[in-house]
Amino acid sequence: METKFKILPISRNDKNRVHKALKKAWGSCVIIKKERIHQADELPGFVAVQNEEITGLITIYDDGQQIEIVTLSSIDDNEDIKSTLVGQVITMARNNHCCRVWVILTNDNTPCLALLQKLGFSMCQFYKNAVDFTRHIDPDYPLCGVDNIPVRDEIELEFLL
Repeated sequence: METKFKILPISRNDKNRVHKALKKAWGSCVIIKKERIHQADELPGFVAVQNEEITGLITIYDDGQQIEIVTLSSIDDNEDIKSTLVGQVITMARNNHCCRVWVILTNDNTPCLALLQKLGFSMCQFYKNAVDFTRHIDPDYPLCGVDNIPVRDEIELEFLL
């Protein structure tokens, strides 16, 4: 029988585990999107915990009016965990009277694009060749991503509140 996970805010005690989870999922704690650089292991967010292990993670940037999802990951790409983490952020945004939750994805990330649309997010912006900026900062950024799709563009999705 599978143990159900719990969602908890990232705490100071989670810092090392969050750092390791981000490195494993993203290869780095530095996340570059829309020509902005985030140090993701310093951001707030939520963890999904199962059997005392982090099985999912979402980091966010909150400017007081809107919340950006900076990273979203889970062990084995578990959609239930990711959906619950995103739902937690939407609830937080509503409680804080934010106007929207938004996220930037690269064009290859079709699984996350599909998941977010199922959760009610809509595409609102397309940034052609935006990954060129990322590669200027990080020359090792992969040329191909999910399903060997060339990574070139960024897509912005939003959930309006």
